[in-house]
Amino acid sequence: MAYIEVYATIQGSEINSKKRLRELVGSEDARVHLHFEAVSPLGRPYGGGLDILTEDTTLQVTGPNPWTKRNWYANIKVSNGKFKVS
Repeated sequence: MAYIEVYATIQGSEINSKKRLRELVGSEDARVHLHFEAVSPLGRPYGGGLDILTEDTTLQVTGPNPWTKRNWYANIKVSNGKFKVS
């Protein structure tokens, strides 16, 4: 299992809360506009949306901004073909 620390944005804007991230992950809008970028230069490269997330990978999201404001943390993973935010 791989863990990748990422920064999440929706249409280029920061996501202000874990609750909002949960709402977005469950919406069709997320498939088009939700984007993740790897935070650590030493970790696995990652850039893209939920469509490239596999069952053996967990995205560790830091928000709203991993460099200036770490107010919340979340994990996104695929379980039985569905995205789960914890």
